Amino acid sequence: MASSSSNKAPAEPFLVQFYSPSVNGPDRRGRTLTDILSWPYERLERVHDYIQTLFPTPDPSAHNAAAPLVDRATFQAFHQRSDLRDRLRESFVCMLRFYGLELQVKQILVSKRFIVVPGTNFLERAPLWVVQTNHNHQRITRIIRSLRILGLEDEAAAFYFRLERIFRANRDMIGRPSLVYWARAAQRPLFFPPQDTEYDGKGKDFLLELYSVEAQEAFVKQTT
Repeated sequence: MASSSSNKAPAEPFLVQFYSPSVNGPDRRGRTLTDILSWPYERLERVHDYIQTLFPTPDPSAHNAAAPLVDRATFQAFHQRSDLRDRLRESFVCMLRFYGLELQVKQILVSKRFIVVPGTNFLERAPLWVVQTNHNHQRITRIIRSLRILGLEDEAAAFYFRLERIFRANRDMIGRPSLVYWARAAQRPLFFPPQDTEYDGKGKDFLLELYSVEAQEAFVKQTT
């Protein structure tokens, strides 16, 4: 007779537990998503080891070796479960406010259109990141890539659309390399991380599977 422990369902991935509204699991520092989203702006700016959990990717972090990574099970869970994507969107809205932006949703017939616009606190918050470069530019790159990977492609596109316009209005303030990274995060195939300068023909299998072999080969030709 099988033991009761052998009949237990496998534990949900760490990031799924963190984002699940019914679990609200803690991160590796004991902080829940609810905790982090309630932080004041000053703490969101000062603390640097939460952003990799709020906006995870499959790519190891150069700044946080303990950061959780998106694997196939996490990827599938976010694409299958709207409750996870809804909470991810809450994280996105929190960071938009931190940057002085806001997310608007327009209903067009049966579909929704997401738009990112300057918020009422934009002029107050802009000096934090409308600069040549700083760690917030790297955070923004991560946010765009994470949203795309975890199923919020439209929100990621809306974010990049607004960032590009802010850059054009502030060319002498925001360094062009930052825009390059944001564009890579928003436009590259997901199997090609924005921090890579050359494509080595490899990638996370669950991201490669999103593209046909022909599309992968065409991309390789463009980059060689």
